[in-house]
Amino acid sequence: MRFAHPNARFLVFILAVSSFAAFFVPRTYALNVGDIDARLGLFWIGNGYTVDASGNPVQKSDVSPLAGGAGIDLGFHLSPSLTLRPAIDLFGIEYAMTTSGKVVPTQIESADALLMLNVLISAPLTMTFPIADKLQLSAGVSPSVLLRIPTIGYGSPDRAAITAYMYQSARFFYPEAQIGLNYLFTPRVQFGLMLRTLFPIFHFWDGEQVPFWDQMIASGTFFLRFTL
Repeated sequence: MRFAHPNARFLVFILAVSSFAAFFVPRTYALNVGDIDARLGLFWIGNGYTVDASGNPVQKSDVSPLAGGAGIDLGFHLSPSLTLRPAIDLFGIEYAMTTSGKVVPTQIESADALLMLNVLISAPLTMTFPIADKLQLSAGVSPSVLLRIPTIGYGSPDRAAITAYMYQSARFFYPEAQIGLNYLFTPRVQFGLMLRTLFPIFHFWDGEQVPFWDQMIASGTFFLRFTL
């Protein structure tokens, strides 16, 4: 079978894996929502393109930004220690297009900036381990997806070109690893901290001459968990 779009094989693979999981996981485990999290976090987005190949500063390119965000997740308990946690997080970043055609984080003061609403969708499979009387350590991995929605423009940004760049070469796909610490405040309430790293593996094929950490996402999150 031939695929016309450069990302078609990748998208078909993701669809196949998702369909497999959607069909077999509910039949293998009795999925019940056991808890819900509300969370606030900080999101760091790496920008490794602030200087060009000649050593000159890249116009409109800002230092790696740090943005505040919020989200929720649901805990589907597959076993006493294994949980599936589909989640959504929202945060905003301003972007601009450089003369080379690469899109970079920028500031509102820059000409032709576009505020993107970042919608981070994840579904980490998480293992939890007790390490003290009321303290638990958790670790998980997720095939996360970052959707970027254009909102407010400053100046005259090329909205279509900036948005297209975000989805070319599967720049929306971010495998994720996370680790957290949970404190059992009461039998029905927990709180804790979670550290997340999302890896821009699309650099393996997008052809950009930038450090691997360019567009990497790191997050620190505080959460409240309520048992249902």
